[in-house]
Amino acid sequence: MLGALLEGTALSEEELERDSREKEELDRKYGDGAARNEVEYRVEQRRNVFEDEQVDLSRYRVGKKDTGFVFPSVNTLIKAYNRFFFELTERSFVIAHLSKR
Repeated sequence: MLGALLEGTALSEEELERDSREKEELDRKYGDGAARNEVEYRVEQRRNVFEDEQVDLSRYRVGKKDTGFVFPSVNTLIKAYNRFFFELTERSFVIAHLSKR
């Protein structure tokens, strides 16, 4: 309500009075508004839009999608780490040796 007042989209006083009079007239004519809108509701009446469709369970999977990624073992990580630093130090040594010339 505050937002409507601040934005200028709230109903005017005349519109509110007119709506209030119309509601009172309808209440006198049909009774209380709550009773007028009351509809009997039974859970059995509910239907799902897809209720008549057959479900193909082969199209569904349980769990996460397999991406094929496998975590490397610790030994593999250590070997890769050692190889990387060995090549790095070897290159550094060659560069340092060549720069002395």
